[in-house]
Amino acid sequence: MINMIKNNVNKRNFSRFFSLRETNFRQQIAVSFTVGIITLAILSSIAITTLTSRALYLRLLEEGERITTGLAVQSTLAILYESHDNAADASQAALSFPDITGVSVNTKDHTVLFASENMPAAVEAEPLLPMKLKVDYENEHAWGFIAPIYSHQDDDELSPFSDTESAAEVIGYVRVAMTKDTLHATTKNILWGNLSVSASLAALLLFILLFITKRLTRPLADLAKIMSLPGKGEYYVRANVDGPKDVDNMQYAFNTMIYVLEGREELLKQVRDKALEAARLKGEFAANVTHELRTPMNGVLGMLELLHETGLSD
Repeated sequence: MINMIKNNVNKRNFSRFFSLRETNFRQQIAVSFTVGIITLAILSSIAITTLTSRALYLRLLEEGERITTGLAVQSTLAILYESHDNAADASQAALSFPDITGVSVNTKDHTVLFASENMPAAVEAEPLLPMKLKVDYENEHAWGFIAPIYSHQDDDELSPFSDTESAAEVIGYVRVAMTKDTLHATTKNILWGNLSVSASLAALLLFILLFITKRLTRPLADLAKIMSLPGKGEYYVRANVDGPKDVDNMQYAFNTMIYVLEGREELLKQVRDKALEAARLKGEFAANVTHELRTPMNGVLGMLELLHETGLSD
C-alpha cells in the first residue's frame, strides 16, 4: 500500500514536472522554438549531408570506372606481348591515384600477369571474361571494378554507358580495388560541418526569436503580474500596460472589473457601518430601558420583601 502511494506521488510529480501548466507563456514559446529549431537544424544537416554524400559517391564511382578504363587501355600491349614489366608500369600509374589500393592485369585464361600486394582475391574462382566495364563487387569499405582488354581499344567500347559490344577480341581483363575512405571521411566532415553551421545559425535564430518573443510577451507578463495583486489583498490597483490591441482589451476589462469590485466593496462597507450603528443604538436602547426598569423594580421588590418579613397589627 505504501509503495502504491509512493508510486502515485512520483507519477504526479513527474507529470507536473513535464506539464506545460507549470510554465508561463514566454517559457512555452521558448521551449517550442528551441525544439523546433533544433529539430530543423538536425534534419537539414542530415538531408544536406545525404545529398552531398550521394553526389560524392557517384563522382568517386565514375572516377574509379575511368581509372579502370585507362588501365585496360594501357595494358593492351602488356597482354599482347605478355610483358610483366609493361603491366607493372601501367599498374603503377593506376596505383598513383588516390584511393586506389590494388590492381591486377590478367590474361584471358585468368593468368595473373601482374597484381599489387593489396589486391584482394577475385570474387569467383574462375570468373567469366567480362565484356564491358562493370562493378565487380561493392561493400561498406571498397569498390571492385573489372574491365575487359580488347585487342584494340576504343573509348566508346569501354564506356559504362555503352550498350553495344565491341567486335574486337577480348585478350584479357583488369581488376581495380578502390577504397571508400575518402567517401566516409568527407561524409563525416560534411556532416559535422553542416551540424556546426546549422547549430550556429539555429543559436542565432533562437536568440533573435527569444528577443522578439520577450518584447512581445512583456506587456502580457506585466498585465499578469498586476492582475495577481488583488489575490494578495491589494485591491486598489490599475492596469496601465502598453501593448497590442488584445492586451489593451484585457487591460480595459481588468480595470472595469476592479471598478465594479471597488464599488461593491464600498457598498458593503456602508451596509456594514449601518448595521454596526443600528446594533449600537439597539444596545444603548436596551441598556437605558433596563436601567429605567431596574430601579423601580428594585424598590417594589424591596418593599414587598419588607412587608413579608414584618409582622403587622390590625
